[in-house]
Amino acid sequence: MKKRDILMAIVGITGLANIVLSKIIGGYPPILELFLTIPFYVIILIFYRKTTLIVIFSVLTILSQFGYYMVLENLASHPGLDGTIRLYASFSFFSGILGFFIAFVLVLQHKTYKFTELSFFAFSIINYVFFSYFTFYLQSMLITIFGPFELHISKMLNVYFGVEIGMEVVVLVLEVLVIFFLERNKWYEHRLLLKDQQIMNSSITE
Repeated sequence: MKKRDILMAIVGITGLANIVLSKIIGGYPPILELFLTIPFYVIILIFYRKTTLIVIFSVLTILSQFGYYMVLENLASHPGLDGTIRLYASFSFFSGILGFFIAFVLVLQHKTYKFTELSFFAFSIINYVFFSYFTFYLQSMLITIFGPFELHISKMLNVYFGVEIGMEVVVLVLEVLVIFFLERNKWYEHRLLLKDQQIMNSSITE
């Protein structure tokens, strides 16, 4: 099996497992959800460090996800906004903001491939809105808008829950496609490099 297929399978299986366990089955620790969320960014850091901005974005996204799921973990064990939860919340909130600006600069610089850059930009928005500490502010704002009746709030939360699942599916599909695209272009760039070297060697020998 090719490396590309193995990496795509890892991202696809962990992503699907995360959606099924967290959204359909439910009741499993947020810390495990974190480990099923970050494999894509770990793979990027190991195999596809094409630019410094991609490395920085991946690190910031991991930090943001870490802070978010640690907030959920601590809220599940002892509800209440204590110092530890505030620390993790700050990690998630500010890392998500910085990740958005880094992704925006990545698109503006256009040093890699447009599909990859736009995908990272989409990741920054989706992760910040739905999977960072900002999510709590968003839900609170929506409850204020659709409240105060419990029926309206319940309907809104159901729609929000459906949109959240949809965004997770979109992220998963994009992650798999990004791995495929990066690996294909890595092979293509390698072939071009070998061809250039052959042309250079032949010109030297002549």
